[in-house]
Amino acid sequence: MGEYTSIIVAIIAFLSSIITAFINNRYRKAKRKKKLNNKLINHPLHHRIKSYKRRFLIDFILGNKGKEMIFRDLFIKKFEL
Repeated sequence: MGEYTSIIVAIIAFLSSIITAFINNRYRKAKRKKKLNNKLINHPLHHRIKSYKRRFLIDFILGNKGKEMIFRDLFIKKFEL
């Protein structure tokens, strides 16, 4: 009986170490992913500027197409991220 008990204890210890390593690995990946999302490029201001730029490119119309193209290019260069 003592022989089987030590085998069962060894199997449980082995499985618990594998499960612990797996959980720690997932936790590290989630933490690393969270750090990547905290960059300044994900700031709401940048998203707002991009939406203004898209809206400007769609809605901006002038009678003179040459001036329209110049103003669009200047606007895009000014608000490039």
